[in-house]
Amino acid sequence: MTPQQYFDALQQAQKPLVAQQKIVAAIAAHHGVKSVQYRKEFEKECKIIQTIYPKEMDLLWQFRTACYAEKVKQKGKESVLAEIIKEGKACLPEYKDGWRNVYKSISAI
Repeated sequence: MTPQQYFDALQQAQKPLVAQQKIVAAIAAHHGVKSVQYRKEFEKECKIIQTIYPKEMDLLWQFRTACYAEKVKQKGKESVLAEIIKEGKACLPEYKDGWRNVYKSISAI
């Protein structure tokens, strides 16, 4: 996955959110942020965010894997695996599984 492919896929995944954000902004401007209409539309926006977050994370891990696969060609597999281990140790606990999957993918190359 190239950077352009990643950004295009990310933009595609976020289209529903961007559309809903425009609706929310228009309602806020017209009815105010304390209105019932605003609250309903903002709830929809929050649900969209919850829906697309896993898709965004999946795209991010695919992109990271592709970047590290390219790096293997330049630096060698062992160097890249060491870098992935370092990143995995330094990350937040909720991202450890993602780094494990990147490591597995790169070690299988």
